[in-house]
Amino acid sequence: MYSGLDSFFDDFFGNNYSQPVRRKIPKVSIFEDSKGYTFEVAVPGYQMEDLQVKIEKKVLNIATSDAYNKRLAEKDTSLDTPAENEKSAKPLSSYREFRRDATFSRSFQLPKYVDISSIKAKLDKGILSIAMQKVEDAQPKLIEIA
Repeated sequence: MYSGLDSFFDDFFGNNYSQPVRRKIPKVSIFEDSKGYTFEVAVPGYQMEDLQVKIEKKVLNIATSDAYNKRLAEKDTSLDTPAENEKSAKPLSSYREFRRDATFSRSFQLPKYVDISSIKAKLDKGILSIAMQKVEDAQPKLIEIA
């Protein structure tokens, strides 16, 4: 639900600035086959050093790294203050932003039959792929009928 003022600015600037934060959470696709699982996370604009993949107690956590969060915080504060040699300069303010940097964190409970030691992650063209194998006992077996 929008207030009248939010609606006015949305109409005037042609963009919805009052949308909830949920749109900053990356989209995730999860695939399963007989050997394991693959998570594909859409993270366009992020580099390998910007992301952190962690497993703790069978929970997969995908988030922006601490270094990225710190750089983002420094970037935000640097825009608010004028340069040292320009005492009279006014702080920068954005008229319209087309790309918004954001921190995020997503967590997924892994099934008990995932082999944690097999987990591998790679980043290619804005897609973070995390592959993991099922433990041997969980893989399907064909039983021959005699």
